[in-house]
Amino acid sequence: ATTDVVADVALDLPPGVSALGVTTVRVTVSMRPQIGTRSFQVGIELRNADPAVRYDLGAGQVIVTIGGPLASLNLLDGATLVATVDVAGLSPGPHALVADVQVPFDLTVAGLSPPEVTVTVTPLTPLTPLTPATPTPVPSVVP
Repeated sequence: ATTDVVADVALDLPPGVSALGVTTVRVTVSMRPQIGTRSFQVGIELRNADPAVRYDLGAGQVIVTIGGPLASLNLLDGATLVATVDVAGLSPGPHALVADVQVPFDLTVAGLSPPEVTVTVTPLTPLTPLTPATPTPVPSVVP
């Protein structure tokens, strides 16, 4: 059964026991999905990265544990999961950030390992323009 089952069932009483004229009862069996968890190793992507900044990740991936109905977990393709870290407006130095993992509506993120990712922000040094070399005069020879 995939939904609740409701049925009228005849009583099967032992000899000598009566139910005062009641011969059937209504029985309801409630169905609940089996719940479980699965863990996936997931790569980390930066969101809102500034091209003038270098970002060093303390970990290149996280292990995400996802919980929910086993039927949905069995359909989940771990290769489609991505952990994102928003680095918008971070100042130079190290920052401990929590990765975000989007999962289908009937599933939840039960845990991340590590729980935070360290991102170290280093501004890139601007390139200084090359100064053109001053030409060296070459003496001209007149015949």
